[in-house]
Amino acid sequence: MAAAMTDALWGRTAVDTNRALGARTQTYAYEFAEAGNPWFKDLPRGSFPVGAPHLAELPYLFDLGWAEPLNTAQQALSASLIDTWSDFARTGRTAWKPYTPAAPNVRSLSSAGSRPTDFEGGHKYPFWKELLG
Repeated sequence: MAAAMTDALWGRTAVDTNRALGARTQTYAYEFAEAGNPWFKDLPRGSFPVGAPHLAELPYLFDLGWAEPLNTAQQALSASLIDTWSDFARTGRTAWKPYTPAAPNVRSLSSAGSRPTDFEGGHKYPFWKELLG
């Protein structure tokens, strides 16, 4: 249910936003795809995997004090994310190709590496766009 709601409400609008921006200006799109993120220190874990929900990347970028410590692979991802966003802030560029409607480049970022991803296909964009507009 969570995946369907995420695809319908967030994935669909992310693609629409990427397309609108990518048609008019340099646009870089990414998906934070780390599956085993640190959990909240003071909350019990859920009984099912939650993937990479909204805000999951924040403990990789900031020491906020509310999440469990990062493991070794997550620390490496943290360093990579900080380098990526620092370089982007300084130069306005990333190590991957920009998103355009004709070339919908989206990067998947996780401790397994940074790689291109079919964001539209993975989030069932054609289905949800047809159904919800």
